[in-house]
Amino acid sequence: MSSANTSSSVPEVQSPPVQRSAWTWIKTQLFSSPLNSLLTILVVWLLLATVPALVEWALIKANFVAGTAQECRASGGAC
Repeated sequence: MSSANTSSSVPEVQSPPVQRSAWTWIKTQLFSSPLNSLLTILVVWLLLATVPALVEWALIKANFVAGTAQECRASGGAC
């Protein structure tokens, strides 16, 4: 007599994770409510208003080789 218990010998198989597109993630995470939509738009606007000016000041107009503080200040960027 064999008393094989098949339910304990079969490993549990989990379903694969659901793959979502980037657009689905954006809609569910950033635009799921009117408040989240408003905050998302506000943050994007704030980044678009500040990041270009910061990059220009910190990298483009920066003076990396100024000999004096006066030369550095005259460049209009970071020193």
